[in-house]
Amino acid sequence: MPRIEKANKNKNSTPEANRRIRQSTLGNDNSLAGAGFACTPKFEPLPQFIAADCEKVISQANSYIVLGRDRTAGRLSGYGGLGATGAHSIDLVVGRSAPGAPEDEQVYVDPNFSTDAARIYISEKTDVDENFFISSRNSINSVSRSAIALKADAVRIIAEDSGIKLVTGIGGRNSNGRLVSRVYGVDLIGDNDDRDLQPMVKGHNLVEFLGKIIDQINDTNGLVMELTNALSIYQLGLLLALGFPWPSSAGALTPSQVRALISNLSITLKGVTQKTSLAINTINYLTSVGNKDILSSYHRVN
Repeated sequence: MPRIEKANKNKNSTPEANRRIRQSTLGNDNSLAGAGFACTPKFEPLPQFIAADCEKVISQANSYIVLGRDRTAGRLSGYGGLGATGAHSIDLVVGRSAPGAPEDEQVYVDPNFSTDAARIYISEKTDVDENFFISSRNSINSVSRSAIALKADAVRIIAEDSGIKLVTGIGGRNSNGRLVSRVYGVDLIGDNDDRDLQPMVKGHNLVEFLGKIIDQINDTNGLVMELTNALSIYQLGLLLALGFPWPSSAGALTPSQVRALISNLSITLKGVTQKTSLAINTINYLTSVGNKDILSSYHRVN
């Protein structure tokens, strides 16, 4: 029975309340009546939804479909509370007042877009960013527009066959019938903080730009190597003309000149190494055959 007791224990209730829930669920004979296993009736304290006059409510336990008008809290909230036209809504919600009502206390609740466990909200007219407390300091804020919002601890959108497309600006008019003067794109905002939103990068353009930079680096590398080689040839010619090893005459190469010759040869070798490294990195990062290709094989953006 420990598993059953754990499943029915509400951490937000007092030990005495949990004892009463366990007693009502299992009974004196430890039967499974009211335990909810195998989807049988479940005994648990639930909040009671306050329905507005304009709403048709379909519910089972703490699962709801509410057909009505835009309402985000009490009956005076939203465009429904203002009596606005064209503000019909469908609110699909589970887990009102999550994680539930305390034992031995009747709780009446309105929609709560912060604490309700999971919701799909569809409205003909609403302020969706304000309703869900979405940061809009540096990105577009939707006001008095139709909207669909999904909120839960985890959201997954899964496509088995033809992929997922996030598309903006198809019809050219909004739900108010007004022409859309500017088409907005997709903002990916982590931690609800849009202060440092920056444009996404187009991969093919980035590859082309990086390729041009690599070509310029290669050209500069080649120029340095040519100058270094020319200087090395001059120094070798001078060395041979004076004899090697150098004589003790006044015209012989000094040790510093020999060190310069060796340095030039080292620069040439480094240039060859850099050219090789650039070629390898170009293949690894900027081509589809590379093991670190910067272009995704799946995702694209315009």
